[in-house]
Amino acid sequence: MRPVFYITVFIMAVLLLPFACGDGQGKSEGVVVSAKAPVIDGTVVAGEYSFTQDYRGCTLYAARNKDTITLAIKANTTGWVAIGVGSTVMNDAHIVIGFVKDGKPQLKEQLGAGHGHHDTSAADSGVLDMAIKEENGTTTLEVSLRAGDFIRDGQKELAVIIAYSSQASFMVRHSFRTGIVLQLQ
Repeated sequence: MRPVFYITVFIMAVLLLPFACGDGQGKSEGVVVSAKAPVIDGTVVAGEYSFTQDYRGCTLYAARNKDTITLAIKANTTGWVAIGVGSTVMNDAHIVIGFVKDGKPQLKEQLGAGHGHHDTSAADSGVLDMAIKEENGTTTLEVSLRAGDFIRDGQKELAVIIAYSSQASFMVRHSFRTGIVLQLQ
């Protein structure tokens, strides 16, 4: 009888582990419209964002006003961090990726293509501002987007992907990634 119990517990743990660790794609609580937009400085301040969700080793923040949607990722890494919008996977996502190396911010805008991504032109960009900081083993990326480029009238959800790596190089694969569907209010 005991082996059946342990096997059942093991199978349940394996099936539920991706969701407990934040690797599964999921729906979120809502991002409410507020009058004030966060300051884009690479630092998240308490109360600055209307939405906060913890994942394995990182936190996603979101805020929205009439004209902008602002997203931030704060990850326990000295490597790169990334935020993408428009898809819960890399394909078709508009991605901002960056890291700090030798005290200097390194930031790129990319478009997801299949399981990879490539540089995008400024003409394709809805990015208004971005900033990144690394402090005490934590890297924070903030991105402000023109809401109308990513959210259509009446749209109730926004697909987002977040990721990070342990290494500060645009050529290194992610250590963690997850897709989220933000509920827009």
